[in-house]
Amino acid sequence: DANGVPVLVTARLRLRRPSMRDLPESAAFWSSDRCRMMGGPIAPSETEKSLQEACAGVQWLRTTLMQALGLQA
Repeated sequence: DANGVPVLVTARLRLRRPSMRDLPESAAFWSSDRCRMMGGPIAPSETEKSLQEACAGVQWLRTTLMQALGLQA
């Protein structure tokens, strides 16, 4: 992407770094029963906070550090 973050593109998928433009769709999904098996539903405000962290790289950093320390992420 424009920030140098790799984007994986296949015939059926485009996997990219999350963006705050994803908030409406993310909030709709995470506040629905469709995400029950993934720990939801959660409030739209929590979705926004998680998305902000993901956009800032906080989740990636947390996961990377925990893996480096041999802990479960």
